Amino acid sequence: MHYTTVKDVTLQMNASGWNWILFALVTVTGVGCSTETPVERYDVYGRVFINDEPAAEMRMRLHADDDSLSDGSIVQEILTEPSGNFLFSSSLPGGRGVPAGVYKVTFIWPDLMHGNPEDRLQGAFADAEKSSFSIIVDPKINRLEPFFLEVDPEKIIPEGS
Repeated sequence: MHYTTVKDVTLQMNASGWNWILFALVTVTGVGCSTETPVERYDVYGRVFINDEPAAEMRMRLHADDDSLSDGSIVQEILTEPSGNFLFSSSLPGGRGVPAGVYKVTFIWPDLMHGNPEDRLQGAFADAEKSSFSIIVDPKINRLEPFFLEVDPEKIIPEGS
């Protein structure tokens, strides 16, 4: 039993009772307190290539380059499919769509097959401030032109290294 004194009144409650109250407080404070309107999100899709080959399992990040995006979606991240295709979709569970705005795009290519998170491109496209890739997400479904990353093959860390 846990005992707590509140204004000279002693309350007696077992641990599960306190967990229930904590759950209720967290639930109540999290519901209905926000006055912000949810930000509308839009589908964004396209394809990524490295040296004209589909970039499988490329980690692609969108960094907001627009001060109007203040809903916590400053960075959106997705992993490309084996074909190099990607889709930020607002209709998938979890709402992975992207708010309308301007974004810098960065790329990191980990060796996920072999459990190596190191960027096989050695950071060549990882810095948003230096990125030459930018997109504009309009309030509609956005089909982007393919991203073509050109890298000296000697500078790409081989898979399984």
